[in-house]
Amino acid sequence: VDIKKTRTDSHVPLIWVLDRDGNLIFAPEVQSTVHKHGDLTPGQTPVDRPEQKVKDDNTFIGQTCCCKPVTESNPCNEYYRPVTFNQKDYCCKLRPGGCPGFSWYKSIKGKCGIVKNELIELYTAGKFRGIARAGGEIRYPDDGSPPWVQDKSGYSLSRTEPESMKTDGSYDPLKLDAPGMSPIGVCALSRLREYWSLHLKWPVATLRFAAVSFPDGKEVFTDA
Repeated sequence: VDIKKTRTDSHVPLIWVLDRDGNLIFAPEVQSTVHKHGDLTPGQTPVDRPEQKVKDDNTFIGQTCCCKPVTESNPCNEYYRPVTFNQKDYCCKLRPGGCPGFSWYKSIKGKCGIVKNELIELYTAGKFRGIARAGGEIRYPDDGSPPWVQDKSGYSLSRTEPESMKTDGSYDPLKLDAPGMSPIGVCALSRLREYWSLHLKWPVATLRFAAVSFPDGKEVFTDA
């Protein structure tokens, strides 16, 4: 189903983005309409992530401050914020979608904050394509051969340093034509395959990784 009319294979591909914090995000390209890589990593500007806070540092959009009692067998670790509330010790953490039911967690507003290793990214708002490390497609050939994981995305092919689009630390729309960087290429695709396999524990033996190029306007895959 090639709505974009840019390829001959008929299977709907997945688009993928490796975001700023190393999270790997997937989505079908076609979901009643064609989706772009920027839909997976929107930003308030091209160099920012979506807005996370409202009013003050302890109020977050779409997230609940959930706390559980500290016990000898269940102490706080680096992913939680230790707090004291009503003379009791708790471990608190921001959680999307509210606190889990049938658990020791309870909502205690205002006791959460950003702590080391705590990711509070939201992927639901933003007018621009935001920051990401790389992007591409997973294509499924019509002949049943192994899928291709490739880097056909502006995040991989039309890159620039975010800082080059800023003035005094803030996004400057007059710098949209900032100098570009080279595509991520074969070497980066090889490292991505290793990242998927070793760190994300994804099976990659049945996948083929390739860098995309367009000599004379023709799409060419180079094995990574």
